[in-house]
Amino acid sequence: MVCRNRISKKDLLRILQKNFKCPGENIFSMDRSVNKAKLFENCIFIKNLQGLYDLDAFRDGYFSIQDFTSQIPVKFFLNPQKGERILDLCGAPGGKAALMSEATSGSCEIISIDISTERLNLFKENIRRLGLKNIFLLKADAGRNGYLDDYMKNNKKTGSFIDYFDKVFVDAPCSSFGTISKNPDVKYNRDFNDLRSYSERSLKIISSSARYVKPGGIIVFYTCTLSSIENQDMIRKFAGRNSLNLRLRNVSAPRIMKKYLEEKKVNLPNCSNDYFEVLPYFFNSEAGFMAVLEKKIH
Repeated sequence: MVCRNRISKKDLLRILQKNFKCPGENIFSMDRSVNKAKLFENCIFIKNLQGLYDLDAFRDGYFSIQDFTSQIPVKFFLNPQKGERILDLCGAPGGKAALMSEATSGSCEIISIDISTERLNLFKENIRRLGLKNIFLLKADAGRNGYLDDYMKNNKKTGSFIDYFDKVFVDAPCSSFGTISKNPDVKYNRDFNDLRSYSERSLKIISSSARYVKPGGIIVFYTCTLSSIENQDMIRKFAGRNSLNLRLRNVSAPRIMKKYLEEKKVNLPNCSNDYFEVLPYFFNSEAGFMAVLEKKIH
């Protein structure tokens, strides 16, 4: 992803072509139709990442490295706008928060929560590298009821986060089965109990965070897995809890994505309007699941 607040895509492409050498192969994907469809117009497609992190252009914050699929829930379903307040959960090391900031030219307020000190330190480094000023980090357990209330109390701050955020993004901990292409061992390291544990964890995160989104606001739920236990079953189970005043919003493939896939003669699988899945063959990328919950207006 090109960081347009620091460099144009044209100038970055020129730098990469000059300084990023990968002998014996063309490092840039030749599939330009994705750009023409404006699906990922702010991206440069690179086949081989070897040595990319060592470039001065990376250290200077000219770009971030991100899979296509992980950009879709932010760009098309969260759709961050200038002036919005966004709660980013399980957000470290910060790739999706950086995309939110980039999409609004740094003009939205993002509070990112993670439970891991190590991952938050990586997040801080990414914020520094990219020069982002609108992301605030908190260490907290997003699955615990009242986690933001406790933060305010423990730090002797006034005010409240209840009904505060326009949008909440949940990058839920999951089995990561959608990343098998780059993490092949993951399919051997998970069992049924793990999947149920991830599902219960997601339920707790959404339940504890519902109070912080304002009426009419949305919670976007995302995983990088295709496990129905963690995805469809979990989100439908949650939607049945009417006490939280949340309902599933109908979602579907963005029109621009449908057009691209039709041109490529890729058939979208039949699925419920309650959720949307990106399958690996769509873009030769990771798989992902996304659903949108809307808080009812009283």
